[in-house]
Amino acid sequence: MPAWLKTALNIVLAGLLLLLALFIIDHVSDYVLRGLAFIIPLIIPFLVAIFISLLLEPMIAVLQTHARMGRGASVALSMLLLFSFLVQL
Repeated sequence: MPAWLKTALNIVLAGLLLLLALFIIDHVSDYVLRGLAFIIPLIIPFLVAIFISLLLEPMIAVLQTHARMGRGASVALSMLLLFSFLVQL
């Protein structure tokens, strides 16, 4: 078989595989979007909790080192200060 024919068959095969992949993605995308629409509201509270913990960690570290408070007391005071600040706004 000549080299040009192998190349042509490879190009045709690649095109057919691309069409098959696009067909599968087109039919599966509806299910993926439905799944994401279901999962995102479940993930949001965890993302908010991670954001709050990242926000509080420097304050907790300062209270632990400079005020010589325990970790639990530092966390409680930091959360109290953060939430009182947010309520004040």
